[in-house]
Amino acid sequence: MESEDDMSTISLLDDKDEKKNYKTINDLLIEDELNITEKSRITPYLMGIYTSVYLFCETLQNSDLISKSHHEPITVYSYCYNLFFIWLVCYSLINYDYIFFKKKMTICQIYLYFIFCLVGGLGFALLGEVPGLQNFVFQGDWWKHLNMAEIIAFVLIGCPILVMFILELKHSFEEKRMTKQLAMISGVFGAYFFLLILMISNQAQDVHYHVHHAIFAGVLSLWFMDWDLNYIIFLHAILMGVVIEGINFYGITEFYLFLCKNSAVLSTTVLFLLGTVWSLFFIILIMVSF
Repeated sequence: MESEDDMSTISLLDDKDEKKNYKTINDLLIEDELNITEKSRITPYLMGIYTSVYLFCETLQNSDLISKSHHEPITVYSYCYNLFFIWLVCYSLINYDYIFFKKKMTICQIYLYFIFCLVGGLGFALLGEVPGLQNFVFQGDWWKHLNMAEIIAFVLIGCPILVMFILELKHSFEEKRMTKQLAMISGVFGAYFFLLILMISNQAQDVHYHVHHAIFAGVLSLWFMDWDLNYIIFLHAILMGVVIEGINFYGITEFYLFLCKNSAVLSTTVLFLLGTVWSLFFIILIMVSF
């Protein structure tokens, strides 16, 4: 039989555990509120930064430093609407991503984000003018065709990113955030997989992948969510700069992951069947999960 003192001790321990759990939940709620409010606060500043980076990239693109064959022709339409596409893409990436804050960003961090974003956009554009790097593409068995300049660039750029990727992996595991990061990236892969199904269903020929640098940088930016670390913030800025440069130089086609030889005339019957199948699937999904 347990004594009354033992029972009191157990009761006190239970109360402490409950309070501890309550604090943990409360801390999570406070953290979520900070994430939402801080993202809302800095989003206009980030959009202003992305606009500035686009305008500078456009200036660089139109200069003699960039070969005319390395970008789409510059017109009033491309100048205006590529900026609009950048607003849509960057705003979507920022708001789709679940960015974590432990405290408010400082004005110094905002200015440094601006600088690193410029470095990402302008630096990647100039990197494309290096003779040994002009034919580097993520397509097919790309690793079999690397020259020495591409290998050196791949190591110099890839190794720091890999190190920070691993550090972010460790940090997110410790903070128990990895599930959300994987969910964000899986959502993008799922969307592209759905597009692949649509292409195959409509008899696209010779479907192959081509990872444009804007796709790679945009998806990779979703991994770096812990903005309580400065190096994560600045790497995110560089990656967003690369996204902006890609759209600036080649338009929204930078996000065409799957390419094909033909653009087949679509069948009304196939389109109707695809629409029906998807709608039924979505209706059932709503019934199950809503």
